Amino acid sequence: MKRKVLISVFFILFTFTLISCQSISTDADSIFNKTKPSNWITISYGSAVDKSTLTHSGERVGNVIQKIPSYDDDYKGLVQQYLEPYSILCHDVLLFNIKPDTTPLINILAHYPIGSEQPAWVDLFREGNFQLYYNPHLIRIFLKGDNPENSFEKYQSVIRHPIQDLINSEHLSIKNIEVYVFDNDYAKTEIRVNIIPATSAIDDLDLSPKHRPIDLGSIEEFLNHGVALEGVEVGEKNDIFFYGKSASDQTIAEQPVSISDIAVIYRAIFHYGYNAPYISLDTHEDNRYAKVNFGGYLENTRAGHVVLEADKLFKTLSTGIDPNTHEFVKSKITKHIPAFLTEDERGFLEDVNEGNTQIRYWFYPDEIGTITDGSIGIVQKHQFLADAERMDVEVKLDSATRKTIDHLNKYFPQYEKAENTYKELNTIGRMMALVNWLKEMNIGDRVELDGLLSVKIPAFSTPEKTKKMLAITAIVCPEDLNITNQNVRDYTKTYYLSHLLDKYSSSTSDDEFLKIADNYFSQVDIAELYLP
Repeated sequence: MKRKVLISVFFILFTFTLISCQSISTDADSIFNKTKPSNWITISYGSAVDKSTLTHSGERVGNVIQKIPSYDDDYKGLVQQYLEPYSILCHDVLLFNIKPDTTPLINILAHYPIGSEQPAWVDLFREGNFQLYYNPHLIRIFLKGDNPENSFEKYQSVIRHPIQDLINSEHLSIKNIEVYVFDNDYAKTEIRVNIIPATSAIDDLDLSPKHRPIDLGSIEEFLNHGVALEGVEVGEKNDIFFYGKSASDQTIAEQPVSISDIAVIYRAIFHYGYNAPYISLDTHEDNRYAKVNFGGYLENTRAGHVVLEADKLFKTLSTGIDPNTHEFVKSKITKHIPAFLTEDERGFLEDVNEGNTQIRYWFYPDEIGTITDGSIGIVQKHQFLADAERMDVEVKLDSATRKTIDHLNKYFPQYEKAENTYKELNTIGRMMALVNWLKEMNIGDRVELDGLLSVKIPAFSTPEKTKKMLAITAIVCPEDLNITNQNVRDYTKTYYLSHLLDKYSSSTSDDEFLKIADNYFSQVDIAELYLP
């Protein structure tokens, strides 16, 4: 009998990168009192930062901070989620330097716990791009910039939503607003805040949309009919119309597609800052786990869940094991794709040597796009493409991995039938194509697209980490048997061993885990592998 073993540990990446563009606002006649002389205070928060935290790139926060001056702004995205929240110190420093408020102010985020239902604008405040406090009579807001009036004008389309909510509250009687400006220097881990505000009476504020309002109700009603999005049009009067074909089974995270899903994709593409939208399973401080990283505020959203689950399915393509139930589910795929083989099975066909390789898999959106005549954008391609690379050495992928990826890309419509997550991934691809078109065509200069930030995002939670998969696939067959595509699955058996990780420390290396798996398999009775 021939016996062969493959031991696998999975390191997986899902990422999509988008072209960024910035809108530039123009000065308007100020409704604020004449700005007083500035009084800038520097807040040094470096000692509070956990510089040992591992970022998406695998570098530690402290190392990234040191390198920021040598890189472009995209590099700042690695630490945006760790450094931006320190803007919360602005209010503490202000209170230390001014007369205490008669009635304490509340941070507006107190009303929106992480993972709860909340408007799309909330996460922009939660990360620290803005800070807003209020009491029954006053709103105090902190904005990035060096001039309060200009910053208010620049961010009006975003901040008008929470301000309007507070003004309309029957429990409050807001009379005035104070606008402060600040800057967060990542490289220096310093925040500069001007503690002298611009002030205005609430009644003097113009919180109306600067462009044609977007009809959220019509879009929601359209989606409620059940459609696969195909196009978007901006009419002569700057009204937005979505088009699609009837498809009642369109879902995101097993829920009917809604305008909240479009709002999430819009926020990810238009408001990501330095941290472009992506989802990635990366190195965790506890080596038994992979860290789940998000860009573009996709965490705790249904869209974020879908791309994470699509990412995890690479484990199924490699071993045939479901990443959530840990059950062997290869038959679920072969029902729709009879010729499907796992990567491990392909490895036996290619006569891959025993041992382990560390492979990073991902989906990318490069082929997703639209065709347009300038006023209408039509989805041309909506399929994410899969790819992979070796992490342990800089060499070409082995043939088994390459064929597995190519098979997924070529027969993706069939994979959609086997795994609903893939179908939902295509639904997200359609949304991305259309929202990207809105950005590329500068539709935000004609339509108040930030109206989407008022849409409530359903309560949802995504994990911060996921356990690594440790698995063994073995083959035992007669010495003279010719292993082929047709019979390889008859002689293979896969063992799920991730439960062994719990018996060891967080610092156990991958090589040690592989030795543990090999030792486990050495104690398996080879008779278990024989055909009945």
